Amino acid sequence: LAVRGNHTCADCAPGGMATAASGRAQRPLWASVTRGVVLSVQAAGAHRGLGVQHSKVLSLTLDEWTAVDYRDMLARGNDVVNAELEASLPAHGPGVRKPCMAVAVAGLERHQVPRGEGGEGGDGGGDGG
Repeated sequence: LAVRGNHTCADCAPGGMATAASGRAQRPLWASVTRGVVLSVQAAGAHRGLGVQHSKVLSLTLDEWTAVDYRDMLARGNDVVNAELEASLPAHGPGVRKPCMAVAVAGLERHQVPRGEGGEGGDGGGDGG
């Protein structure tokens, strides 16, 4: 969490699903080391659904991290990644805002690669790498 912008989930809009009963954002407990961002529980679930080839999700406290995982996380961070991904969006104005987690999850699920067609698991069909 030492990287600028990593105090909240990269995918959650302020006031979205990853807020505590107090209305304050929950501390991220997960990370996508592929993307270099920290995530809420809800966002981590969405990223896991994409498969490790798109987003390798690790717990900030429970999983073992490699030196490469640490390097990749420290090199990027939520602010850098979101700036890159949102650069092609129109300037923030009426109707342009980060979606709540429910909308984001629905969007991720629509664009997910079906299992067995390059995704992890499934009935084969992939080459394992």
